[in-house]
Amino acid sequence: MIAVGAIAADDPGNDDIEYFSSQGPVTIIGESPRAKPDVAGIDGVTVTGAGGFSNPFYGTSAAAPHIAAIATQLWGQYPSATSDQIRDHLLNTAVDLGDPGFDTIFGYGRADALLAFETLGFLNHTISGTLKYYDNIKTIPNATVILEDGLGGQLATTTTDINGYYEFTGLTDGNDYVVRMKKDEISYAGLSSADQIKIGRHIVQLETFDSIYKIIAGDVNNSYSLSSADQIKIGRFIVQLDLELPSGTWKFYSSEAVLTEGNYLTEGLQRTYTNLTAEMTDQNFTGVKMGDVNNSWNNN
Repeated sequence: MIAVGAIAADDPGNDDIEYFSSQGPVTIIGESPRAKPDVAGIDGVTVTGAGGFSNPFYGTSAAAPHIAAIATQLWGQYPSATSDQIRDHLLNTAVDLGDPGFDTIFGYGRADALLAFETLGFLNHTISGTLKYYDNIKTIPNATVILEDGLGGQLATTTTDINGYYEFTGLTDGNDYVVRMKKDEISYAGLSSADQIKIGRHIVQLETFDSIYKIIAGDVNNSYSLSSADQIKIGRFIVQLDLELPSGTWKFYSSEAVLTEGNYLTEGLQRTYTNLTAEMTDQNFTGVKMGDVNNSWNNN
């Protein structure tokens, strides 16, 4: 609820309260005194005169609808905002009149619709995080980070910095978003015959992999298993008989994804945000250089 005082539209400067506008504090029986009004709006405005209203229309009954209209416009722009958020923003963007700060003549001041809309940043959010290699130590720079809407339409892209950090700012409150990563490069870094040998030893269970990410790295033909076919593909790629791996050069996963040997081709490849209403930090990703099962890739 917002209590509204009135300022005449034809008042030079719009900074004098109407003589009839109630001033606080007010006392309600059984409760403590309340500091009112909350804000002031404009009266003395032109109306159609329908319903017997005077034209111009004066009074707090004329000022209050202007405040309601601003609140309605704000809420229409950000339907997920709470009533307290809308109220606080409307009061905090009022033009201060009378005594500095809140007073019981103008409240927080004269409501300013334009300023309220120009400063809607409080209803915008940021998604940010870091991309690290599957050893959770090395950072991965120069990866492309893609921001999409809930329907898959691309909204923006950015690139991870030297520390693997990325961020998207100014995201509209209440909207749906998807963040995913890619790194389009043909790179042999981290791949060698040592990886082929490691895969072979895993297959025959002489030395099984201790990380799901190593299994992912070895499955370069996207078969949900490791076999001699993966060893061959890696070898052909290293000597450049094949110009790319069937799996692509990189895979990226949400760091919170629960990956198993039966879901890693489809699970955790993106982060999804439904009805975004808060800052989302530490939205981290894990990168896997395909073929690098012995963790020899580095970011130099």
